[in-house]
This record gives sequence, C-alpha cells and structure tokens, in this order.
Amino acid sequence: MPDLTLDTSTDPSFLFLSEGKIILALRFLTPQNNLSKVLVPSIEEVFSNTPYKLQDVKRIFVGTGPGSYSGVRVGVATAASLALGLDVPLYPFCSLLGFIPKNLPEGPFSFLLHSAGGAVFLLKGTSRKNEIDRCLTEKIMEENDLKSEPEPGSVLISLNPEKLKKKLDFLGDLEGKLFKGEPNPTLLLSHLSRIGALAPPPPTVSYLYPV
Repeated sequence: MPDLTLDTSTDPSFLFLSEGKIILALRFLTPQNNLSKVLVPSIEEVFSNTPYKLQDVKRIFVGTGPGSYSGVRVGVATAASLALGLDVPLYPFCSLLGFIPKNLPEGPFSFLLHSAGGAVFLLKGTSRKNEIDRCLTEKIMEENDLKSEPEPGSVLISLNPEKLKKKLDFLGDLEGKLFKGEPNPTLLLSHLSRIGALAPPPPTVSYLYPV
C-alpha cells in the first residue's frame, strides 16, 4: 500500500507517491500554479500512472514549514482533510528536509532560512551515508544570535546562498562550506520511512515568510 507525501511551504512545492523506499510518482508545483486550486487534482494525477487509487493510501506525510502562511496552510489543511477522510495516520516533517542537496558531505549541517522580518529558521542535523540522522534540532532565532551558530565544522545549506553570504559575512570565508538547497525526495523518503514506524505526533506549523 502506498504513502502520500506533500509539501507546499516553499518553491517548488512537491508531492509524491511511494511504496517502501521506492518513489512511484512525483510532481513539482510552483506558486504560479495557484496551489489552493490545483493541489487536490495534482494529488489525483500522481495516481494515474500507478496501480493504486487515493483510497489505497496507507499514510500521509506533510511538510509543516518553515514557509509562507498561505503555502503551509494549503498543504497542512489538505493533508489533514485527506487523512481524516481516509482514516489514515498523518505524519508531519520539517519542510527543509526535502531540500537537502545530494552532494552534501557527511557530517553536521545547518540549514538556514531567513524571513523578511529578520528572523531565521535553523535546522541542524547530521548527514551520514545518504541519510539524515533522526536526531534533529529546529530553532527560530534572531539574525544576531547566529554568531554562536552553527557549530565548528558544520556545512551550511540555503535556498538562496548568495543572499546568505551577505547576511553571514561575520562567519568569514564560506567557500566549500555553503551548499544550495535543492529538491531531494529520495533522501527525504529515507527519513520518512523511519518516522513512519512511530506513532504520528500532532502537526505543528512554522510560518516564516522566506525571501
């Protein structure tokens, strides 16, 4: 039986259908797609080239931010409605886990996402053998507080590295230490397969308005 995963908190949004550790169907959406209108039809569409129907879904995973209010709201509301209607468990995950780049070296990483108001969302974890350790740290902090973050030896990830360089000039030379966040459903799926074995916690959302 398949699992459905979706995230609409950032650009691009994505959704995919998977079974075990295999992605059966994948689709990316952009803000121009008018997510509130096309998300449900897009979910139905990913089933079209598989032997499954929506009613066959075993679990639903949804990204809960950080991201824009509208984006997070659309994804979480849709996922919650489907989980309720299908009577299946709903698992939340940090949206940035879907954008950890494939070329990330093993070791500690810090994924930073700035908001227009100056707040920063920080996701800290460790990458090992194309997987992400289950132990993750999430923080929302002021930009000035980043002087004590990240830990020495950690690589940085950003959806917009050039802007991040300007904001973090106090960290010195970031050559070889700064990576661009890119969609990576395969790595995310590996993480979801572990949390899917646990009881689903109630989802909490993060609205950050990234720029």
